[in-house]
Amino acid sequence: FDNLPPHLLRAGGFLLASLVYHAEYLRTTLSEQHPLNRNALFGNTRLVSQLQQKVVCRTARPSDRIRPTGVPSHVHLMAPM
Repeated sequence: FDNLPPHLLRAGGFLLASLVYHAEYLRTTLSEQHPLNRNALFGNTRLVSQLQQKVVCRTARPSDRIRPTGVPSHVHLMAPM
């Protein structure tokens, strides 16, 4: 993440993972002229596909590098359901 400001480096991987996880939704929802559809990541469907194999969606763990804030407590109770 060479181009990210230092204060965003810690979140960079999570931001990328979120974009990759939501890639299909973003492609179908955003217009073709949207800047996201013209960047290097979204222009490379093979790379997005490879990264999607590495992205895991789960609840937070104590060992995670960053901690989610603003997540209502009932979300953690509903997660196992």
